[in-house]
Amino acid sequence: IELVRALLSGGASVRAFDPEVKELPKEFAAVTLVPRAADVANDASCIVVSTEWQQFHELNADDLVKRMRRPLVIDANRFLDPIVGGHSGIEFRTFGRLA
Repeated sequence: IELVRALLSGGASVRAFDPEVKELPKEFAAVTLVPRAADVANDASCIVVSTEWQQFHELNADDLVKRMRRPLVIDANRFLDPIVGGHSGIEFRTFGRLA
């Protein structure tokens, strides 16, 4: 929530995926909720993944590169390394707990 607030206040365009959320609070009216995890990548400069939903484990690195304007993936829980960590077309950054 705090990250989304900071991004919006900085003028970023934010798309979000959460399989448990069907509607966002009015405070986040500027956020586009997308139906599939891969849809957050569409024309994105960066993806920040902070939850380990199964749908994120199913992402395809080549597909992300095709969808993104600048393929930068930030993984807050270090679980995407097997999917995007070794891909030459993706700048991959991790932090948080060790995998």
